[in-house]
Amino acid sequence: MVAEEVLDLATHEQQLETPAAYRPAACPRCQSKLHLHGLRVRLLLGQPQRYTEVVRFRCADRERCGAAWQVLPAFLARWLWRSWSVVANTLARPEHTLVPARTARRWRARLDSDAGLLVAVLLGATGAALARTVVAAAGWRVRRRELVDHYRRMRGCVEGVALAQLAGWVHRLVPGIRVM
Repeated sequence: MVAEEVLDLATHEQQLETPAAYRPAACPRCQSKLHLHGLRVRLLLGQPQRYTEVVRFRCADRERCGAAWQVLPAFLARWLWRSWSVVANTLARPEHTLVPARTARRWRARLDSDAGLLVAVLLGATGAALARTVVAAAGWRVRRRELVDHYRRMRGCVEGVALAQLAGWVHRLVPGIRVM
């Protein structure tokens, strides 16, 4: 699960003081109550503070469901082991970063790839006006980088925040589909 409202490390660390603040209303699978299951250390490569924690919950109905849920703050780039701000800074200035050159090339290649699947997800999974507006501005034959740029301009935010918000939005609509 993604806590889409947590867009920076400071807010995340503040919320960790009362981990229940991250608790979803109910188990997404069976709608039972969720109990705090613990905290898990999360590595943050390329940042001065190299570690943080993420909150985990377990479904109270262990006989029928028993699912465990981890709640990631939106500023963390899922699957990339970094924050979205580190990713954005690396893409903007690869020579001033601690990210390996091969990783930066892979990220640029992903952003330069076709965004057809993302466009289909944004239009097909939601009827939101923002999705229609972003896709209308970007077009159908667009690269992921262009889609992110259109989203960033429309929302009036910096690239790291735009990546975090768009990734969280896409993940909520269709888990497993990645912005990059």
